[in-house]
Amino acid sequence: MADSVELAESTGVVVAESYSDVEDGVSYFHIRTSNSAGWGPTTHYRVQVDTKPPEAFAVTVETGLTTLLKAAAKDATSGIASYIVQVDDGESVEVDMKQLEAGTYVLENLPAGAHSVLVTAYDKAGNFTSTTASFTSVTAQAPVIAEYPAELSDGDVLTLKGTTYPNAQLSIWLQRDSKDIQRYTLKADENGAFTFVGPDRVKGGLYQVWMEAVTDQGFRTDVSKPIFVNVKQTEFWRRLAELQKYLTVIVPIVALTMTLVLVMLHGVQKAVRLRRRIHREIGDVEGEIHKAFDTLRTDLRDHLKSLEKARNQRELTPDEEKIAARLKKNLDLAEKALKKTVEKIEKDV
Repeated sequence: MADSVELAESTGVVVAESYSDVEDGVSYFHIRTSNSAGWGPTTHYRVQVDTKPPEAFAVTVETGLTTLLKAAAKDATSGIASYIVQVDDGESVEVDMKQLEAGTYVLENLPAGAHSVLVTAYDKAGNFTSTTASFTSVTAQAPVIAEYPAELSDGDVLTLKGTTYPNAQLSIWLQRDSKDIQRYTLKADENGAFTFVGPDRVKGGLYQVWMEAVTDQGFRTDVSKPIFVNVKQTEFWRRLAELQKYLTVIVPIVALTMTLVLVMLHGVQKAVRLRRRIHREIGDVEGEIHKAFDTLRTDLRDHLKSLEKARNQRELTPDEEKIAARLKKNLDLAEKALKKTVEKIEKDV
């Protein structure tokens, strides 16, 4: 080091030293230490001073499917250390120096419209210079459906033709009236042309179709405006649709009617079984009543016979005559009442 660096005049023996107004550039300290053994060898220290910011630089923005940013600052003294980029009022981020200086740094997720970008270059001493640029970004255009039928008939095949970006992957959405949305995929050719042929034959109703695409660079396009295709029903399908409409009303009514009939039949069947059971039970009760009444009637007739026998042997007392007449009368009344009650029960049942 001593051979390649021009030595300046010694400032003498010092413990500490400060310097001001040092010019930008590279300087060297040459230091020797002293102790009880004497002076040691000379040590050399390189010091680089940089108080000036990087030179002013230009920022360019290339818009298209991708938005590319380019900036290349220079700093003669210490060199460029890093770049900080801020888009609009977004977050400031440190970017890859090589990509930025080569013009391949991509500004991502930008909505279409006017934007500003602030690029700040820092040198290795911490000095910086900033440059602002304005630009207008565009999004990838939606696929264009150039050819499609305005009207079809039941059973026809839907065919669409259009253009988008070369080799783009298309997403196609198809909806009939308010039915579920169907999604299909298709790849455009190397010229961006595509032809979509519906896998199913169309049915009566109003169809709407819309699309979007993803370019082979991975950029998603806007969604296209929907196109509408009216599908007319043939006479057969129209009548079938009307029949289905009527059936949706008639079938529930028929089902409800049949249910009510079955419920009524079940009720009648239960009533008939109940009536039969009641008849059986009434017959049993009637038999028991007749049996009991027959026993009672036999006893009463036995008493009447005893009184008649006594009358043949002697003259009955007035009280016995009354008893005999009352027993005979009560027996007749009881038989009539029993017969009337049984007939009423049978009639009610």
